[in-house]
Amino acid sequence: MNDLGQILTTQRGFVRAMLLAIVIGFPTAVHAQHHGGTIQKSCIGPGGPRATVHPGDQVTCTLTFTNDDSFGDPVRVDGIVDDIHHGGASCAVASLPCGPTCTEPSPVCSATGTRSECKTPNLLFQPFSTTTLGAHATTACVGTGAPCTLQSDCGPGGVCGATVPFGEQIIVVHTDCAASNDPPVLRDDAIAIHTDLGIAQAEMPRASSLDHPCVDCCDVGSPATCCFSSPETRPFCCTQIGPTSGATDRACLKKTFPASLTVVTPGSFTVTKTPKNATYNIGDNVNFTIVVAST
Repeated sequence: MNDLGQILTTQRGFVRAMLLAIVIGFPTAVHAQHHGGTIQKSCIGPGGPRATVHPGDQVTCTLTFTNDDSFGDPVRVDGIVDDIHHGGASCAVASLPCGPTCTEPSPVCSATGTRSECKTPNLLFQPFSTTTLGAHATTACVGTGAPCTLQSDCGPGGVCGATVPFGEQIIVVHTDCAASNDPPVLRDDAIAIHTDLGIAQAEMPRASSLDHPCVDCCDVGSPATCCFSSPETRPFCCTQIGPTSGATDRACLKKTFPASLTVVTPGSFTVTKTPKNATYNIGDNVNFTIVVAST
């Protein structure tokens, strides 16, 4: 090969190396990673999606938990709770859920009835709610592994948990009522308490998340003493219950989702027509005045 051929070959190799370096070094999109899953919620009234509701209407709410763990780990869901801010009550996210426990099943809806802020009991596997599992999700009493289809199958204080593979969901449906004291925008929060089994297995035997359920420490204790904040859980908090009751655990996660529903309260009004009960002859020009006034 002459000198010119060697120079061309060397230049081609240099160009290919530069192109490869450019491709390798080209920046790619970075997606936020997180542990555990996410929860979403939607509510509909008698008129269907996007329709407004009126005091006394029954509201059907669907809470959907999805295992979208960035590391593909299975997740065990120990509780799903709905916090409804009836009467216009508000609550800091870090303090959810708030208020007393709601009566379930919900009382008969009334157009004149009032309601106070409350949180539902655990909605998973209850006779007053509907739970639908993904195709490969499994259920068992946490700690014993006994089979369960209802929370009551696990005895007093027991938890029937559902292990959800990556990419699958749990869907819970329950009903509520729009009340006469609800604001025009009725706000509520869906809450999911769950265990990232990938973290729990990595921490064994120090952690006991596989053997004991996770609960919301804001519900069972003082947020000031038992809640923790880390980049992946802020501002949520939860803890495990068992021999290490009250101790926080990185595998226990709490995620929330804010939702709202438009409530329209019919106004009171009077309608007055003048003249009223008058007598007219054929051919008379008749004029009426109708006045609508709020009361």
